[in-house]
Amino acid sequence: MILRMVLIVVIASAAAAIYQPLAPRIGGRTLPLWPDVQALSEVDRLRNELGVSQEEMMEMIEYGAVVIDARPAEEFAKAHLDAPLIINIPESHKESHVQKLVPGFRYVIYCSSLTCDAAVHLVQYLEPYAFGEMRIFNPGWDGIVKAGLAITSGPESDLTGGMFDPGAVPSSGEVPGDALPPAGDAGQPPADASVADGEAP
Repeated sequence: MILRMVLIVVIASAAAAIYQPLAPRIGGRTLPLWPDVQALSEVDRLRNELGVSQEEMMEMIEYGAVVIDARPAEEFAKAHLDAPLIINIPESHKESHVQKLVPGFRYVIYCSSLTCDAAVHLVQYLEPYAFGEMRIFNPGWDGIVKAGLAITSGPESDLTGGMFDPGAVPSSGEVPGDALPPAGDAGQPPADASVADGEAP
């Protein structure tokens, strides 16, 4: 019995000695060789639940949805989907760009490819803010290019009417309530766009 316990300790120590120099490291932190199954399943769940097809994405855009490109800023600057309303929120710098969004819109997010998780991570980050419905175009930029959709290198849209100031974003990433105009002020019609009583159409 004691011999078995000693043998287990020796094997575990040897495994640790081998693992440490071989394991990938980021920022001095050792990463696990095996993925976090629970975290992966959550990403897959959101990808499946929120995913839209190319046709669904284009229909959303046609009806006023905002496209969020979650790729790095330099990639967005080179080329991105040609959409009437499109903004760039790099997943790695989301805290300093969250004020670009306003409530009341529908949003469709894409990143680089089917294997990119940036769009899902951005949805998870933005969910507590409740800006509006968030959907994901899973094929991402690769899918946009392969489908031959219109692309451009133009500037992103300004949903805030010039109120977005990256230098004024709180370090916490929280959005001040008075920093966001109503959706109607950002170029999107209010929910009830009917003609007022007594007014001619």
